[in-house]
Amino acid sequence: MGWRQRVRAGPRYEICRLGQAVLSQFEVGVGLLPDGGGTQNLPALMGRSRALEVILSGADVDAELAERYGWINRAIPASDLDGFVRSLATRIAAFPPAAVQAAKRSVDTTGSGDTKGCARRRTCSRGSGRAESAWLMHAFLAAGGQTRDGELDIDPLLPRLVAAAPDGRATA
Repeated sequence: MGWRQRVRAGPRYEICRLGQAVLSQFEVGVGLLPDGGGTQNLPALMGRSRALEVILSGADVDAELAERYGWINRAIPASDLDGFVRSLATRIAAFPPAAVQAAKRSVDTTGSGDTKGCARRRTCSRGSGRAESAWLMHAFLAAGGQTRDGELDIDPLLPRLVAAAPDGRATA
């Protein structure tokens, strides 16, 4: 997949500099099959028609179009990129690691088209049911997390709850 100016913030999460990044699947233009899983991964990310457009045309795709097509997660101005990545990584790192891992396993299983994904999801979710997670869920409910006002306040609520966990960071 396109390599120019691409920042990777972990597996399968890609952020590009708006106005600077250019992605491309040029290989067909030089008589090759796209390398790096382009023919396997792009249809799942952006759909068959758009994948064919990108792969067969070999044209450069700017960050804005790549974001619209689903090729990348975010296209962010260069001046905001470091702060966004730092903030996102800090937020995810503050959450219970077992819950983060279980969520990733569940998405990977479900996203693969595996018809047994639901059963595997139940197995994945067991990894996040520890005492620390129970404390966080109790605190979430006590803070009104499942009320209308709580749902409107979830974005700032989650980091507050994690910071208030007994050890300052919930680890499951």
